[in-house]
Amino acid sequence: MTRRTVLLALCLSACAGNSTWNAGKSTDLQGVVGLLMQQTDGGRHQPIPAGRTLHSGDRLNIVAQVTQPAFLYVVQETGNHALSMLVPGGDAPLIKAELGQVLNLPSDGTWFQLDQQTGEESLYLVASEQSLDASSVFHLIRSDAFERVRDPPPIVGPKDRGIRFRTPEERAAARCAPFSAKGTGVLRLSYRHE
Repeated sequence: MTRRTVLLALCLSACAGNSTWNAGKSTDLQGVVGLLMQQTDGGRHQPIPAGRTLHSGDRLNIVAQVTQPAFLYVVQETGNHALSMLVPGGDAPLIKAELGQVLNLPSDGTWFQLDQQTGEESLYLVASEQSLDASSVFHLIRSDAFERVRDPPPIVGPKDRGIRFRTPEERAAARCAPFSAKGTGVLRLSYRHE
């Protein structure tokens, strides 16, 4: 298990509130979706906290995990507020995450690469119990009904019990949100694209 997998699993367990996370199995009644967005630079992966400035040509991926089976979608909102579906892209099949499964998105080992269009942008990770078409995913994002993002727990010392992120940057980069009563969870990571 990689360090980022452990961090994401710990973040999800903390966001789940009173539920427990045990060996990849959640006992909560409401699902949680979590993400850790990373940037690669010469083979080194760095967590990307919300609000960071990124540059044209930067390569990104998302590490995603859910506490219940869900279909996953990644959508980009450009500086002019246009939405485009990145995952699944084109004729690619839907991606269904199983309970506790950690997925890299895009899943084929490639990275999202920022184009030359600059401005305030966002990447959205949408998780849904039911498969959705692109227009339904876009409607969910535009509804802003998902703004219930919980921050990860505070950094604690090694003698304390709880979650231990190695750096403040890792803590800032990990995000999670509960599923709504309609069976969807949406996370937004905004950044400045220069």
